Amino acid sequence: MARVKRLRSVGHSIAHHATSGLSWVHPHVLRACAARDLRALEVNLLDDEPCPRICLDIEPLKVSLRGLKAKLSEILAAEGMTLGDLTQASLMFIRAPEARDDYSTICRAQLTGHHGQAIDVAVDFMGNTRSWPK
Repeated sequence: MARVKRLRSVGHSIAHHATSGLSWVHPHVLRACAARDLRALEVNLLDDEPCPRICLDIEPLKVSLRGLKAKLSEILAAEGMTLGDLTQASLMFIRAPEARDDYSTICRAQLTGHHGQAIDVAVDFMGNTRSWPK
């Protein structure tokens, strides 16, 4: 069973990883948003293919989002969980308001366990916890 404390740890960890250079998501996610005229890009890490349909033709983004899904599995395993313990695992990316490049995102991680425990955390490109813009 996914405990709230463990889910919170997973949520922070995947959001931090997603905004870091180690995720290889950048600059592709913000360039995809610009090319598709999107304010945000939402990714469902429980889907077989985590890359949204609208962006499947962007190979670097597709590959990096698959890597994020694999990283989520690793983070969950470190906490004694699997993807099967979740009913929701979504990430949403937006350009940080102070961004000057395509590497400056805010990532919102929303995770829900099978027993309804929900986590909602946002982390910026500097690793700081942020409020999600309305």
